[in-house]
Amino acid sequence: LKILKKEFPERDEFNYISLNMAVSPLKDLADECSYLPLGVDRKAVFAEDCQFLAKPARAKGTGKTGPKKKAQKTDASLERLAAYCQNPNDFIDLYLVVYSGALDENNPVVQAVKNTGRVLGVQVPSPQEWVDFALRFLKKYGVETERNVAEEIVRRVNGDYGRFLSDLAKLSIYANGEPLSMNAVKRLVSPKLEDDAFTISNALMRNDVPSAIAIYHDLKVFGVDEIRLMNLLANQFRFMDM
Repeated sequence: LKILKKEFPERDEFNYISLNMAVSPLKDLADECSYLPLGVDRKAVFAEDCQFLAKPARAKGTGKTGPKKKAQKTDASLERLAAYCQNPNDFIDLYLVVYSGALDENNPVVQAVKNTGRVLGVQVPSPQEWVDFALRFLKKYGVETERNVAEEIVRRVNGDYGRFLSDLAKLSIYANGEPLSMNAVKRLVSPKLEDDAFTISNALMRNDVPSAIAIYHDLKVFGVDEIRLMNLLANQFRFMDM
């Protein structure tokens, strides 16, 4: 973020706290907002992937948004964060990054931020820009690769920016200055779940149960969301039955 770089050109463990909200509990973020900076005049709290602030996805075929997570309605940490955003500390700069086309206007944190802070939209990069960024990122760490390999990385992360950066970092470490191959990407970056659901359903239609199970075991290695996989498979078979 340009604003963050401008306000905190030199960042260290005293003036800069970074949290990935895909893995960090909301309590950690609320706690960090309550801690005054130590040894410095100001600190920045940067929270990435705040999907709890995103507008709920619409349920397919209903035109209505799906039910909100109960945790968001009753979570004391969410209320603490909203209270902080409503009355922020002048010595703490809070940055909340949401990868979504729209915010949840009913979320108390969103409402508080709109009252006391700023909401800035960022244009979504084109597929070409994603690939160019991947090539630049890898080259920065001394890793060369073909453009079609970078395109495969982009295809697999499927618009998940947080995962995109995480996988690029993982691939850079794995390559260790050597050229990055397509096989390495296929081994280390989980594919789009929709693609594997389609492959599993095709295997089951052929009565090729061993292949379907092998694909499922591969997905388990990547920590696949089993409920989402089951929903995708159900949709595949529902479509075939039409």
